[in-house]
Amino acid sequence: MNEKKSLETEIDLKQYINLIYSRRWVVLTFLVITFSLSILYILFTKPLYRATAQILIEEEKRNILDFKELYSLDIPSNDFYNTQYKLLSSRLMAAMVFDKIKDSYELNINYSLLDEDEKEKVKKTHVDLFLYSLEIEPERNSRLVKLHYESHNPALASKIVNAFIEAYMQFNQSMKAEVIGYTTNFLKQSLEEQKEKLKESEILLQEYKERNNMISSEGKENITIVKMTELNMDVISAENARVEAQMRYEQSLQSYENDKIIESTSQAISNPLINRLKGEEGDIVTELSELSKKYGNKHPKILTLREKLKTKRKKMRDEIQKTVTYLKNEYEIALNKEKTLKKALEESKQENQKLNEISITYRVLLRDVETNKQLYNILLTRLKETGISSNIQSSFVKIIDRAEIPSVPIKPRKIFSIFIGLIFGLFGGVVLAILIDYLDNTIKSAEDLKKYTSIPILGSISNFKNYANERKDSLIALSYPNYAISEGFKVIRTSMAYSSVTQKNKTILITSAQKSEGKSTVASNLAVTIMQTNKKVLLLDADLRNPSAHEIFNVENDVGITNYLVGEKKITDCIKKTQAENLDIICCGTIPPNPSEILSSDKMKKTIDLLKKKYDKIILDSAPVLPVTDSVLLSNSTDMTILVVSAGKTDRQSVIYAISQLQNARANLIGTVLNHVQLPSRIHGYGYGYGYGYGYGYGYGKTKEKSSKNNKNKFLRHIIQNIKKYVT
Repeated sequence: MNEKKSLETEIDLKQYINLIYSRRWVVLTFLVITFSLSILYILFTKPLYRATAQILIEEEKRNILDFKELYSLDIPSNDFYNTQYKLLSSRLMAAMVFDKIKDSYELNINYSLLDEDEKEKVKKTHVDLFLYSLEIEPERNSRLVKLHYESHNPALASKIVNAFIEAYMQFNQSMKAEVIGYTTNFLKQSLEEQKEKLKESEILLQEYKERNNMISSEGKENITIVKMTELNMDVISAENARVEAQMRYEQSLQSYENDKIIESTSQAISNPLINRLKGEEGDIVTELSELSKKYGNKHPKILTLREKLKTKRKKMRDEIQKTVTYLKNEYEIALNKEKTLKKALEESKQENQKLNEISITYRVLLRDVETNKQLYNILLTRLKETGISSNIQSSFVKIIDRAEIPSVPIKPRKIFSIFIGLIFGLFGGVVLAILIDYLDNTIKSAEDLKKYTSIPILGSISNFKNYANERKDSLIALSYPNYAISEGFKVIRTSMAYSSVTQKNKTILITSAQKSEGKSTVASNLAVTIMQTNKKVLLLDADLRNPSAHEIFNVENDVGITNYLVGEKKITDCIKKTQAENLDIICCGTIPPNPSEILSSDKMKKTIDLLKKKYDKIILDSAPVLPVTDSVLLSNSTDMTILVVSAGKTDRQSVIYAISQLQNARANLIGTVLNHVQLPSRIHGYGYGYGYGYGYGYGYGKTKEKSSKNNKNKFLRHIIQNIKKYVT
């Protein structure tokens, strides 16, 4: 499988090589034209020079004294650099360049002698030219920029590039000075305005402090807060004391009103009189209890003790009433103290709220003063920095390489142009040859015949032009039987013999699709080749419209087949001898007005049958198939038909249509002959035919007799082997 693919690739490669060789004059012509154009381009192109300079563009710091900006991460801005590139290639820069070099001798203009309108036109023209010839090339991943300028004058190119750089730097310096001047004036004006604002805010603050007797608002706020805290604690203590006094008072009052002796109150416990009376009361009760056991209720002792007990209890009640009165006074004192403290706390809160309101306004005024002071200091600092910056002559553009006068032109590049001309000419010629071959729909090889038709190929005949230096006539098979082209006719003869092995065919019609395909030459040489096999052959020129067989055999066309068919001459009078011993010819004779009717007549058929009795083979040279119907009509009267196809001339559609016409007429079309095959010089010694047989010949001229015999033996062995393969 791999060997088959390799063989197919090799065949395709050989086909392309043969194709290029066959179109070699197209390739050579295209190569010569492109090479000549390259030479003309080099000779007539005016040298063009390019001057190049390199600069460094760095984005300028906004504030050179601000350390945060100085040490911040410096990321280049695309907008900034794109702006600089546009500025470099602007009409403003070009106009500044022209103003710089307008009087230089390289421009070759007397600018000072021109009037205003002419000056404007000249300036506009040169500005357009400068911008057209200028190229800005930023270096990738860097801040370097190259400026290129192309001109036929190398000194002018260098001067213009340097002038662009100088104009660009001058423009940046002027812009910087203008910005600094504007900024200085703006800062001075703003500083004066801010100074007045600061003064007004300080005056307002001072007046407010004097109006509210404020020495230190923060101290007063602290005192008020401490005082409020203490009062709040006192109010809480007073509330607790008042609640306790109220509870004692209400409890003692309730006991007193209910005639209960207060024993559990703290005042009652702490009163010694009440305690003594209570003890005496206990003694009396005890004594009364003992006497009651001895005496009755009305006993004097009993009555005395009861009266005594009553007196003691009255004294105790009076004393308790005094205690209730004391508790009431104590409660009222606690209540008054609570009210007084709450009132003081409320007054303190009001004072603190008023102080807060004053402090808020104070802080607002103080903040205005501080803000105005800060802005004033910033403006003052910026003004000083601007003054320092104006004294520093710095630029964010630095010249790395100035433009030198170029010594070598960039156009034309002679060696490169010649090389491109050769390469383009060679490859372009090959592509053109392949394109022409692709667009060419003619039959060029036996492979094309096999691809587009199903008719066997009897053989291929190389172009007679290959032998133009030696041949004297068209009968190559007779004059030079050992030539390769003669061997090609022998191959056709052999293929014809094996195409009719089962029947005896004597008449052979030779035709073509179109005119000038070499059918007459093929018919004449094929007749000679058949004659060389010791057969008696007749060549009948049946092309009654454009006869040429008499010219090939150098005989007179005074009488011929037409004269016999119309009854003017006998058939024996029309047969003429040729320079070949067993080869006769019947010419066309007088050209008739109705060739088709004559060739399709019964007399024509009878004439062919008559001639078949006298000759072994009859070759009929007929008219082309497509222009007229002569060959189609005549094919029914012949045993075999051969279609001659001119390689590189006859188109595929014509061949296919001609075959279709013959097949529709039931002609015995045994095969085709490919004529005028252009073989490469390296294989001129070989001629191949495909179909029922093939053949090959050697060399251009004569060879030694022994070599010729060996070649013939090899040739015959090849034919026999391939015929066996084909038959099996």
